[in-house]
Amino acid sequence: MRLRLHCFLLLFILLPMLLKSQEEQVRNYAEPGYAKRWSLGLSFGPDFYVGDLTQNTLRFNKNTSLAGSLFTQYQFTNVIGMRIQLTGGWLNGHGNIVVKGQQVERTFTGIIADGTVNGMINFSNMLSPYRASRKFFVYGTLGIGYSAWYTKVLGVVYNADSISTNNPLNNFHHALVIPVGLGITYRAIDRLNLSLEWNFRFINSDLLDQTSGGAKWDMYDCLGIGISFNFGKPRSKSMKVKDYPMPAYEYKAPEQLPPPPVMPLNVINPPPPKVTLPSVQPDNYTYVVQIFAFDRHQYSSQWIKKRYKVPFEVRMEKEGKMERFLVGNYQDMNQAAKICKQMKKLGIRDAFVVAYQDGVRHHAVTP
Repeated sequence: MRLRLHCFLLLFILLPMLLKSQEEQVRNYAEPGYAKRWSLGLSFGPDFYVGDLTQNTLRFNKNTSLAGSLFTQYQFTNVIGMRIQLTGGWLNGHGNIVVKGQQVERTFTGIIADGTVNGMINFSNMLSPYRASRKFFVYGTLGIGYSAWYTKVLGVVYNADSISTNNPLNNFHHALVIPVGLGITYRAIDRLNLSLEWNFRFINSDLLDQTSGGAKWDMYDCLGIGISFNFGKPRSKSMKVKDYPMPAYEYKAPEQLPPPPVMPLNVINPPPPKVTLPSVQPDNYTYVVQIFAFDRHQYSSQWIKKRYKVPFEVRMEKEGKMERFLVGNYQDMNQAAKICKQMKKLGIRDAFVVAYQDGVRHHAVTP
């Protein structure tokens, strides 16, 4: 029992570190796709009894049975979640105990069911900020609940002489249970998850195996293979720029002046042609490139610069709940249009140019 518990604790500590992403980001953001979603699922696999009968010997083939569970869970954030779980299965146990100075072989069988409420911590998202492309997640669970079981020792004859002390009806018990688990989830598609979880269930009773003595807490552990379905909004594959009800003007290059007329060769010293220059009203526009805008999720300028490898300074402009992220500040529209094309090559497909007048946002420009 101690060896298996030590192995479990070692995996609980080391496995998240082995699967930790190498990408370092500024902070953890509640991006749609993992947080704020409900899941409904079931799992099935072997369960293993550990108790008084296994103190001197442990035979997996005689202490193993099958169990299954139905669960629903909710992710409050990318890291913290909650699960409500109903578990039921069979129990088998076999081992040696000392009775009146002699070692006696004893076997029991039975059924067990429990309901638990579990807190969940996603180690992958805790050690490295959530990314929409991540497929594997390592998590841990710790909870509390109530368990009920009926077990009986095999080979005991219940007759009139022993029914007062060995009544099979007295083999029904219930007690507090504390589940502790470690698992891995694989997100096959956005709506479907596959999981593998190793779960220890400590029962506040010494009568799980109908054998008293030794440890006051009997336990059994389950190795479950699960499948679950996600509900709620699908995850966002990429960050989108919010549409704005602002006028957009087509940028047109200034018209070229007509070439001067070609004079005949026989004209000597002709007077210069009269050309009327169009009046150009100077404006005080400056042009910037808007790459993102959000009103529901918070990102930092540093995070966006690093995520999309933007080679320029990214600054944020805040208006109410709206946060806009901008690049550059140019007097020349052509230069701003060039930077806008560069942003689109970096994967920011919705970048566009915005004209400012006297430092105030004026209109969007379509280059």
